[in-house]
Amino acid sequence: FSQNRSLLSYKYKNNLNIFRITIKIRVTNGYKLLGLQVEVSSRGVYVREVLENIS
Repeated sequence: FSQNRSLLSYKYKNNLNIFRITIKIRVTNGYKLLGLQVEVSSRGVYVREVLENIS
């Protein structure tokens, strides 16, 4: 896998007031970012990252 591939998608649900971003990207340190979830609500902003070791 010499090529770096990235997938960026987003969904917006107005009724839940949640903006969700899902990212798949191969990074140089041998980890793949499986998910980046951003939720925006009246209580604030919540961000969660999920990493997977691909080395």
